[in-house]
Amino acid sequence: MEFGDLYALARSEYDAPHGNRPQACGIVGALMWVASDAMVGPVTGRPEQPVTAAVAKAECWAARAAGDGGQTPEWRLKGACAELGVAYWPPNVELIDPEEGYGVYQTLSWLLHWLDGYRGGCVPPLSLPRRNLTGSVVTADQGVGAASVFTGRWVTASGRPPS
Repeated sequence: MEFGDLYALARSEYDAPHGNRPQACGIVGALMWVASDAMVGPVTGRPEQPVTAAVAKAECWAARAAGDGGQTPEWRLKGACAELGVAYWPPNVELIDPEEGYGVYQTLSWLLHWLDGYRGGCVPPLSLPRRNLTGSVVTADQGVGAASVFTGRWVTASGRPPS
């Protein structure tokens, strides 16, 4: 549910007259890529499908570099890819707006529950609606006590978050 909520919020942010279009574009691009609706990584253009946790972390590193304007040294990105056991693909810092890269970084960090990522992988890039146990959005009349804490985002076939 959170995945769909984030997608809908990012799409509406993109369409809003004063919304952060580049960040929203990065969020939507990351979500489409992990859902296999986009065939290449949003920052590097890496073609791996399906997207594994290791590939997503490598893309997250590249997105972080694109978000900081290329200040992350290439040796660090190559080292991260080597540690993850995936091919190195450089971020396309000439074509990716830093805010778009940051949106990808925020989204992938959150989906992966990545402790080294954006806010420890615990905070989505946009505020999500709170939901009650039935899955419906908590209304003001229902109050704070009706909200459940749903933390499942991206899980493996075994039902566990990717490592």
